[in-house]
Amino acid sequence: MAAIRGGARLVELLHLVFLQVLPSYLPVTSYVVKGGANLRLFYDSRRRSRDIDLDYIGDRFHVVEEKIDAALSSRAFRDLLRVGGIALTELSKPKQTDTTRRWKFSVEGPGAFLNSKIEFSARGSVDPEHTIATARSDVGRPIGLRAVRAEHYLPPAAIRQKVRALANRTHAEPRDVFDLDLLLSSSPAAVTPGELPAATLDAAIQATLALSYDDFRELVVEYIEDDFVHIYDRPEAWEEMVLQVVERLGALR
Repeated sequence: MAAIRGGARLVELLHLVFLQVLPSYLPVTSYVVKGGANLRLFYDSRRRSRDIDLDYIGDRFHVVEEKIDAALSSRAFRDLLRVGGIALTELSKPKQTDTTRRWKFSVEGPGAFLNSKIEFSARGSVDPEHTIATARSDVGRPIGLRAVRAEHYLPPAAIRQKVRALANRTHAEPRDVFDLDLLLSSSPAAVTPGELPAATLDAAIQATLALSYDDFRELVVEYIEDDFVHIYDRPEAWEEMVLQVVERLGALR
């Protein structure tokens, strides 16, 4: 477990390095950070994201593969990783389609290891609530990163995306519950009742109730900042989180 926790720290540094280098290869207005990386880097979530997912909103998706290959092989990217004590290994491109560009890799450091991925999606339907902003600076400060700016989703879009993820995944993920707890607590009026289909809300509620504390402990707690693990690593903390998310989702019917 120590290897996972250490790997998660390295992965979030890699995310910031990637976002700092990326504008040299793709216009910053052509992609939007979403999911857990959005919450971690722009909303101070205590959960480190294992992967970084982005929506492509430009008009030349066919160039993304070439541009990301160039960014990942650039001297700037590699030098910044080296300063952070990060070794990127086993880089592959398992999916390059008209709607998805995916890179998989591993990160390694002293006593740390984690598999991760970078994924760009271009499925045509993008939530409109996004803006350009500066990501949190405290994570990258130890390796001298400059402030990172990127488009990211605002709470209304982030909430809808997380609810749809909970409702539609083949296997529900406790990270979606953790993220919704943060979003619905900090932005309670971001989504109004009736905005999401009742069937989607009901499916998300059922998925939330089906998850166990063991699921949460295995798949989320290892990614929480060290100083906050003791707050969340308790069955009663998970039970309270589930009840709050279920109550708030029910109120959106």
